[in-house]
Amino acid sequence: MTANMFLVALTLAHGATLESANLNVSVGDKFTYETSITSQTDAPFGAFSTKTTEVMTLEVVSSSDGWFRFKATTDQHEIESDAPGPMAGRSQMGMIQSYDVSPKRKMRAWKLEDRGSYPEEDAEGMRSQAKTIESAGFQSLVLPDGDLAVGTRWSHESKPLVPSFGGAQSDVDGKLKIEYKVLEFTGSGGDRAVVIEAEVSGDYFVSISADQGEFEMDMAVEGLTKFWVRLADGVVTKMETEMETDISADFGEVTTTTKISLKLKSN
Repeated sequence: MTANMFLVALTLAHGATLESANLNVSVGDKFTYETSITSQTDAPFGAFSTKTTEVMTLEVVSSSDGWFRFKATTDQHEIESDAPGPMAGRSQMGMIQSYDVSPKRKMRAWKLEDRGSYPEEDAEGMRSQAKTIESAGFQSLVLPDGDLAVGTRWSHESKPLVPSFGGAQSDVDGKLKIEYKVLEFTGSGGDRAVVIEAEVSGDYFVSISADQGEFEMDMAVEGLTKFWVRLADGVVTKMETEMETDISADFGEVTTTTKISLKLKSN
């Protein structure tokens, strides 16, 4: 008996209901999200905060061999920060990406279709990290092979995403481990959803090449995310994340705490 078969048998023995949260969308479907990211960083050169807001529309543009192609249009991407350097006061508009997503939310074929008003060097940094983005899963969630019940657990490993700006290139050695667990089912009818908790942890080494020189650092990440996934179509309607990142490098120790809130605005 395989592990998945054993899980199903055990769940049925306890009288729980198995349900699917697989992605089940149609060409032409559109989903608009509002995202807010706030962070506080403590570093040897001082403390600073950053707030990012974003409105993104996901559109299903095609479907082939069980994969859905999404076009993601960022209508507004604003960064407010009192940090020194290129992050401070940035406001970007109109970036368009595309990628293929399986019913289990695996990703492939990431592409930057239009960088909008992003500087070309930033766009190149995004392209160089395409494989990193793919390994994370669609909206950082990958589903298990079987259906779901309260208490279902599974895990996934992902290469960490290290953003780059101003033409800097990064290389990462190490992985993040994500432990998923089904907490509950909520709502009824078309609004019925499964609530999934994801515990993220990982230690990895990062090297960055930039015009200013070469930089190396050790990073450790711990975080907790909750997803609300609508069972009718497998669409994430809400996500909340709290995470802490610790960096150790030649310039000293840096700790960043981050909160992320994503909510489906319309579809």
